[in-house]
Amino acid sequence: EWTCNLYGTYNVDDDTTLKATLEGLYIAANSYDSSSPRFIGSRTKGTLGLGAARKFGQGLEGEILLKGFVMRDDETRFPEVRDSTSYQGFLTMVSVRKMF
Repeated sequence: EWTCNLYGTYNVDDDTTLKATLEGLYIAANSYDSSSPRFIGSRTKGTLGLGAARKFGQGLEGEILLKGFVMRDDETRFPEVRDSTSYQGFLTMVSVRKMF
């Protein structure tokens, strides 16, 4: 299994930060023969995220993050027989923090 993550931030001002993420994942196929009922093929996934964080006052912060991904699974025989498949999806995160 290999992962690679790249994160970047840009401070627009003292209260606002822009964020970007680039993530990659590779999981190699297992060592069983591809005709074996226990064979699991490889998986690759790439994710791109953009977000922003903002301080709104004394101890109050908010953040929003949007991530999109593409993933590909190769042919698999365990736990069920599946042809290679591709997926696309996204994640939205919104958070508010209050510090006392």
